[in-house]
Amino acid sequence: MARIRYHKGYTNIVKVHNNLIEAHYKFSREQQVILLQVAKTLQEMDVFDKKEDTEVVYQAGELTNMLNISDKRVLRGVINSLQRCIMTFKNIDEQWECDVNIFIKSKYHTGGKIEIRLDYDMLPFFKHLSKEIGNYTELNIKEMIQFKSQYTIRLYQLARKLQNIGVTDKSKSWKQEKVYTLDEFQKIMGSSYKTWQDLERKVLKPAIEELKDNSFIFVDYEPIKKYKEGQTRGRAGVREIKIISNRVGHYQGRLL
Repeated sequence: MARIRYHKGYTNIVKVHNNLIEAHYKFSREQQVILLQVAKTLQEMDVFDKKEDTEVVYQAGELTNMLNISDKRVLRGVINSLQRCIMTFKNIDEQWECDVNIFIKSKYHTGGKIEIRLDYDMLPFFKHLSKEIGNYTELNIKEMIQFKSQYTIRLYQLARKLQNIGVTDKSKSWKQEKVYTLDEFQKIMGSSYKTWQDLERKVLKPAIEELKDNSFIFVDYEPIKKYKEGQTRGRAGVREIKIISNRVGHYQGRLL
């Protein structure tokens, strides 16, 4: 069993496989940040090729400070909840879906030390990522911990993935966009609102505003109206959404 201790002073950047960016899950802000912090620590220590389970060791105070949580019992609840969380992702080319647990163990020591073990099946999302293939997106944890909403974190990740297309493919412009069905978009965001109006008001507009205030990510969207399948007359409803991400001005290409 390899135990990796977290050390301060490393980069704020974590690399995440693109399949994970668009996976289906409903995590809180705290759950998302802790998962990405564990992944970042594993990447910094470069332990992915070890043929054994790997536990990451933190001091509880390091994580509570990061998440702005004052009660260590709350932190323990967040970590324990990730042992019950399942993430669904799919391989479109090979036509399959997979459900994966997140953490398989957490151990708490007197004095505040915490050991966390990531499920082995989660490791491919964070290892052997290639700039040449362009199969990953870089995320800035320092930026993400400023966000108060879990939806902002998810939209940030989608925007960063779209921006990354312009970096890996020089034929692409800085402005990138992608169309999702409302059902697919809600599964990615972890929301389940019944109407477009609620999704726009409670998810999209607040997340875009928070990105604008706390990051260098520029996101817009465009609702796309269509008839329901089989519908030939009457009012068309919003069935799809176009997410637009744009690198703007002096901050092009930078992850601050």
